[in-house]
Amino acid sequence: MSDFRFACPNCGQRLSCDSSLRGTATTCPNCQSTLTIPAPAAKATIGDPAGPGSTRSGTGVRAVKISGLAVASLVCGCVPILGSVPGIICGHLAHFRIRRDPALLGKGMALAGLVLSYITLTAAVILYTPKIYARTQATTFI
Repeated sequence: MSDFRFACPNCGQRLSCDSSLRGTATTCPNCQSTLTIPAPAAKATIGDPAGPGSTRSGTGVRAVKISGLAVASLVCGCVPILGSVPGIICGHLAHFRIRRDPALLGKGMALAGLVLSYITLTAAVILYTPKIYARTQATTFI
């Protein structure tokens, strides 16, 4: 089965279908508009469907999804200190889900979120630990 990706010209939703359907009319699963499946520019495989129900309306076209956890990891990684731990958790969960479902996109975003989160967490520990230690040592009891 030769799958390829294309975008809906109306809403921009990324779609995937079998190459035997090129040139046929179908309905976009996102905006419900009628579109003609273009001929593939280059062959790209995205894996088998996750199971029954992965196609919409029996048209053979399925939406390509971007991992929300990968996006959350990247966003949390950009928030200094407070976003570090949630960014690390979301990044690892996104990597796990992307490995389990090859049709899910966002591996680079998850990796970028993990790197940013680990860097901000490490920087926070390095910068704030001496200050906290100095405060505890400055307190003297008479």
